[in-house]
Amino acid sequence: MTNIKIIAFLLSVACAGVDAQVNSVSKDSKLDSSKIHITVGRQNLDGFNASSMNSDFLKWFEQYSKKRVEQISAEYMASIGKSKEKLTLKSEATYLEKDQKKLAVIRFYQPGMEIFFLMVGGVVGDEFVRVGCFRYSSVKIPMTYGECGSKISEVYAIGL
Repeated sequence: MTNIKIIAFLLSVACAGVDAQVNSVSKDSKLDSSKIHITVGRQNLDGFNASSMNSDFLKWFEQYSKKRVEQISAEYMASIGKSKEKLTLKSEATYLEKDQKKLAVIRFYQPGMEIFFLMVGGVVGDEFVRVGCFRYSSVKIPMTYGECGSKISEVYAIGL
């Protein structure tokens, strides 16, 4: 697979949330701070595979996802009249290998604010699947239990 094909695939993976299954908020709704909002996005592999998930992919996936979350947040804040409020996210990324599956795990947070976002990405069959969990809270979103952990276990067919 050429570098251009890999880059095109990675861009499409990072953007594949538009038609995702969503349990989240719309522009016209208010954010419920007690609720974890979950999205699931799927993208055809188009030559990409689990062995392509290396340190370069993780670094790229973290940086691009961070920019996308900041962009989507800025668009949401502008839609509710708070365009001057911008996120400057910090992130942590690692791989989790469980039940013969490799998952990219990225945690985003806003220092000084109660915003946490967890994104997990991995190969399932012939698709790259992302699970995103978001909530306004001072507590990190757990990925091994609770609503987000259950969705991750279900989507990737792994026990956490």
